[in-house]
Amino acid sequence: MHLVRLVVPGQHVHDEVHTEPHRHLSLPLAALIFSPQLSQADPTYLRAIAACGGALIGALIPGVLNVNLPVVKAGGAIGLFAIIFFLNPPQRVIDHQQIVRREWTFDTWQSFHIASIPWIDKPSRFPSSFAYTDPASRLQGSFTYDAEKKVYIERTVLASAPYYFFRPVRYQKNTLWLFDDSRNFTVKIPEGGGWAELSSEGLDGHFEKLQQLKIADATH
Repeated sequence: MHLVRLVVPGQHVHDEVHTEPHRHLSLPLAALIFSPQLSQADPTYLRAIAACGGALIGALIPGVLNVNLPVVKAGGAIGLFAIIFFLNPPQRVIDHQQIVRREWTFDTWQSFHIASIPWIDKPSRFPSSFAYTDPASRLQGSFTYDAEKKVYIERTVLASAPYYFFRPVRYQKNTLWLFDDSRNFTVKIPEGGGWAELSSEGLDGHFEKLQQLKIADATH
């Protein structure tokens, strides 16, 4: 009887040791599920969770693991943590999802093409990338030219609509006119940067100041 009493408490403590780390790991996972913007605001957050989860699983697998990286030398669960952290598989998944989403958005945008508005090539001397900071949210956005698609892709500050596409349609007085067929929006961007202007009424509508742009890439 005494042996049984000694073994049962020992088993109970042993189970708690193995399950307690999983309970701690579930807390940041729950925060990520209910607040997905955490992974966008701080990509290291999701990266660290994945590494901790892999290390916990690896600690339960018998065997020997030695890791020798330029910045860390470790073994066992710590070594597995280092491998996952530096390979960063969550970021690879996020990058792939962004590519798929952007391609789907572009295909949808093309279906709104207005043939009566001509499409021109980007002037060779015109910058390929502009950056801006939204004055309200202070988050950053950009206009970047995709030479293969021959459009400027606006990466916006809106999580619900991260991409907009604009095709060059007019070049006057060192200003490039970009048109979004899906929304009938026109954006005028000065070659040297400065205030971009927006019209929500096509090419001939009333233009208002949109964002103050800075040249992000001077290569043409």
